Amino acid sequence: MLAVGIAAVLAASAAYNAGVVLQALDARNEPAECGLRLALLARLLRRRRWLAGTALTILAFPLQVIAYSNAPLDIVQPLLAVGLVVVLILGSRLMGEVVRPSHYAAVAAIIAGVAIMAAAGPDHRQPDRGGIAQLTVMAVLAIGIAAPYVLRDRRWRGAALLTASTGVAFAWGDLATKLFGDGINGGRAGVAAFWLVAVGVSAVVGTLSLMTAFQEAAVRRVVPGAFAVEAVLPVVLAPLLLQHDGGLTASDLVPIAIGLALVVAAILVLAGSPQVEWAMAAASTRATGKLNASRASPDPVPPESNRGPARPTRTRPASGGGSNPPSAGATAQSARPRRQRWPVSRARGR
Repeated sequence: MLAVGIAAVLAASAAYNAGVVLQALDARNEPAECGLRLALLARLLRRRRWLAGTALTILAFPLQVIAYSNAPLDIVQPLLAVGLVVVLILGSRLMGEVVRPSHYAAVAAIIAGVAIMAAAGPDHRQPDRGGIAQLTVMAVLAIGIAAPYVLRDRRWRGAALLTASTGVAFAWGDLATKLFGDGINGGRAGVAAFWLVAVGVSAVVGTLSLMTAFQEAAVRRVVPGAFAVEAVLPVVLAPLLLQHDGGLTASDLVPIAIGLALVVAAILVLAGSPQVEWAMAAASTRATGKLNASRASPDPVPPESNRGPARPTRTRPASGGGSNPPSAGATAQSARPRRQRWPVSRARGR
């Protein structure tokens, strides 16, 4: 059955990551002013390619369930990260993004880091703590999800915040799914219904944040960053959500720290220093919110046909019906090209 789980998780990862690339192709063509608004999803729902990408991401969910049912967590989690290679390949071929060998090495570091953390992390099948502890953790995470929406009209909202918020939203959904399952297993119908609604809301909000992030940054930066946050948060927060301190001991902290360091370093490589600086810059400093927006070009020099015609130089006829021969100075002056002035309307428009 292990082979079935491995095949299912690889198929799920490929389907999901191919789907988000298709979604990104349409999301970045939508107006920037639709970002973080339901109008963006309403517009995307009318695009066939975006719907095809969404279908692929939905298909990944049952495949992931099959994978978790037939393979241990420490195998499924790193194999889910393998699909990030699909993002790099499709981003390069379909979107013209620059992908270097260092980016593939960074994906390999993410896979290794997630594998280390999954092996050292707790068993997520343990029951949750319930009560105030669980609600407090989820409420704090909800603040991170809502941050881009609260700062929607502020100057310093950027792609980095959108990417982090997307990862938090998907991690929040994963944790809510776990709490929903615990509610079903414990016979708590009201708790299960609450977390089921929460899963749906987090999915919509996370998708909207992700589509807005695609409008402002490359998929090779957004998708790995969001995936890393989604994979790391459940491991880090497990002691606060699960009983018995999440099964963590002091000896588990070192490998988890190593895995986390690998993931963070990989995200910095995929982002690149210029991109990090750009992502943190004020939103008003960008010409548009789309990655493929071109810079405004200066006014071209008007063609010769648009310039005003040169006035002919008249010479008075000399007495006797002939013309005086021009002097050397006059010849040189007439040979010099006249300076043409731009029309007044164009000069003002520069």
